[in-house]
Amino acid sequence: MAEKEGGVGAMVDQNQLIPESVQSKVLPAKISIPAVHYDYDFQKWQTYFVMSSSNEKIVKRSHGLALEANGDGYGPQFTYGETMSAPGLVSAATAAIGMGIGGAALTVGPLRRFIQNRFMHAPGEGPSDSLSIVLPENVEGSSEEAKPVRALAVIQGGDPGYAETCRYLVEGALCLVKSEDQIRNENKVKGGVLTPAHAFGQILVRRLQDRNVNLTVSKL
Repeated sequence: MAEKEGGVGAMVDQNQLIPESVQSKVLPAKISIPAVHYDYDFQKWQTYFVMSSSNEKIVKRSHGLALEANGDGYGPQFTYGETMSAPGLVSAATAAIGMGIGGAALTVGPLRRFIQNRFMHAPGEGPSDSLSIVLPENVEGSSEEAKPVRALAVIQGGDPGYAETCRYLVEGALCLVKSEDQIRNENKVKGGVLTPAHAFGQILVRRLQDRNVNLTVSKL
């Protein structure tokens, strides 16, 4: 794993977690900053997604691990980015500005402690079950690098912050408990600091589909 100094630069560096041995084989990282644009595939305004800076690094690490394993990874032109859909331009811009201000505030110690004590849940706290039920997960992604084929991937499930997080954690653990030999033989995983996508692959996908998580890929 590449050793890079902390701070804002490291936080927005998509390639921070890519193994050093393949750093030279991946495209330069995109910078994750609050931005607004219109996506013609989804026909919706897009704004900054608060989890993008973490998720993008993990996906890029999966690519790096696959690149180490098979020499190709997800393809030589692979890039990845996440945004959040908004009802309109005003709401998208408001969200981006709010995320930018909030992110800047978290870099200041006294402000960070005030926000933590005043607005954040304490460990063990969270939304009620009734609130979680009305927060379904609907994740859509498009790919156009493998032209002329353009693909649409959809993930649909329950509340992504709590219910789906627990589901993914449990199913990932059960992959280890019930499918260890299959993971070693089919995925050829030996060990290390891995990601769920690289370690479990289609084994985890099948387990999630069996638990009513909708994971589909189709042509655009």
